[in-house]
Amino acid sequence: MDQNKSSVKVISRAGTPIDAKAVENARDILHQLGNTVSAMKIYPSDHVTIKYFIDELTQKFTSFLDAQGKLEIAVAEYSFFCGDKVVYTDEMTIKSLPFFFFKDGMQMLYFYQGLDRGEIGDFLELIKSESQKPGGEGDIVTALWERDFSNIQYYAPDDYLENRIIEERTESQTKAGVPMLPEYAQDVIEIKVDMSKFTTGKIELTPEDKADVQKLSADKSLENEEQPRFAFEQAMAEGSEESRKSPAAAMDPTLTEAELQTLETLVRANRTILPDEEFLNLMIEILNLEKGLDGFGADLDVLADYHHEQLEKGNFGFAIPLVHKVRELRTFLASSNREKAARLDAFLATIISPKTVEAIQNLLEKSKTVDWNALVDFFVLMAGPALPLAADVYESVPDPKTQEKILEFMNSVNAQDPRELAAQAADERPQLSRAIIGLLSQSPGKKGLPHFSVFLGLKNKEIKLEAIRALGQFRDEMANRILLGFLDDKDEDIRIQAALKLNPVEEISRIQHLIREAEGRSFRDKSLKEKQAILSFLGRTQTEEAMTFLRKVFTKRGLWMSAKARDMKLAAVSGLEGLGTGEAAKLLEKGAQSRDKALQEACSRALARLAQAKTGQA
Repeated sequence: MDQNKSSVKVISRAGTPIDAKAVENARDILHQLGNTVSAMKIYPSDHVTIKYFIDELTQKFTSFLDAQGKLEIAVAEYSFFCGDKVVYTDEMTIKSLPFFFFKDGMQMLYFYQGLDRGEIGDFLELIKSESQKPGGEGDIVTALWERDFSNIQYYAPDDYLENRIIEERTESQTKAGVPMLPEYAQDVIEIKVDMSKFTTGKIELTPEDKADVQKLSADKSLENEEQPRFAFEQAMAEGSEESRKSPAAAMDPTLTEAELQTLETLVRANRTILPDEEFLNLMIEILNLEKGLDGFGADLDVLADYHHEQLEKGNFGFAIPLVHKVRELRTFLASSNREKAARLDAFLATIISPKTVEAIQNLLEKSKTVDWNALVDFFVLMAGPALPLAADVYESVPDPKTQEKILEFMNSVNAQDPRELAAQAADERPQLSRAIIGLLSQSPGKKGLPHFSVFLGLKNKEIKLEAIRALGQFRDEMANRILLGFLDDKDEDIRIQAALKLNPVEEISRIQHLIREAEGRSFRDKSLKEKQAILSFLGRTQTEEAMTFLRKVFTKRGLWMSAKARDMKLAAVSGLEGLGTGEAAKLLEKGAQSRDKALQEACSRALARLAQAKTGQA
């Protein structure tokens, strides 16, 4: 049968040719069969994915055979035919299912009503076992003959291989320009040989025959004598280094033998289809061909389960081609099937989910060897949704370079949405929180500044101090608002550092509010150092309101001065020094004449610093 013109009709119970819809159903069956065979090369037979594929295949076979009674498929070299229509094609010889049957001489496959799941499973196992045998040893026709299925039959003529060999030899002779032999030379001739008579009889030679034999013997003897000498001289002429090169190395003198071996290994690896890649391609093809939404959703569930299995194994690299291919399929289906496109959007959203986080966290707890680079690539691929997961693993990463890559990823998210980045700061993540402070400080256009307020709610003192230092670099109203918030912190050091970093250019209403707080009794209970920091800030505001308040505090008199009153006067010295006006200097000069030694010394030091500052300015 001519493989390019092979055709056969699928006959229904009534004996009439099958309609176009049934041909489409047959095409669906053959694609499901091919997908199932491909999956069985990746998974063990008891895997949930294989069970699902076989169930689907059984359902399709049963529906078809109940309606038609019998399915006849013609087998060509790289295609299956149903009627005069191609219903399946795969031209990659190494995995082509039609070629797998065709190479052993099969021309027809028959499936009959009564075919059940058990027989389908045995048929698939037979295909799997024969396809995995070394080249030349597998024979599906022989295997089917030995198995003798009840509802699966085939047709493979006995003279197929003989005719195939003759055809290939004829084709080879034609290409080589060798004259064609007469037709009878192609016939198969049976010859019987009597071995016992091999030593009897004789060969008669004519005088011409004898002369030719003698001449041939003499030429052969001369050739045998010259060949070793010629080979030796040639090797000496080529040189020892060149003679050590392989024929492949001699093709390109710029490559060493080791480089060629490396190149060959890379080429071989590039030609090899990895099981993960083959499974992914298979699932994308199934999703593309799936007609019903229920089946489409079930296929996505299978793909999601496989994805999480790979995450649990640490194979983060699988997610990258997975997302790319699903996105490509989504683009392809967007115009033709919006419901499927929406299902794919939902699937992509589940790639980063609590289940994903749990799988990766379990892996980090159990495994000491993690492909961190692949994990970072996974974060980059998923962008914003991966940010919390990246924050969870940041401080577990042992390699500083990988941590830098994670921060680069976080910074890319920061450029889009600083709020999401700031939300990852936490007391239990001190290293990451300090890094986030740095990233927020570098946000273009001060976009990260408002989100420093998240640090007001933390408890870790070192993180808060780092945030205050960063805020002090901004000469901005928003930075001052957040620093003023730190003045209410329970920790005195936090309050003092915040006061020292306050920007004196502030709205008068906030200055007045701070003055009212400084006039309250609770303010007097603060330490001297904290009072000095706050009153120093009031002095640096250079406002009349601040001057009035500082003068009032500094010049207040009483019958006796309590410790708290003395601390307020000493704090006012810092305020007057910060103010630095002529009136402030006069008040400090009076204080330097005070009978109170502590106040006297504080005013003298303040005047000295002011004089030094003026000298420096001059």
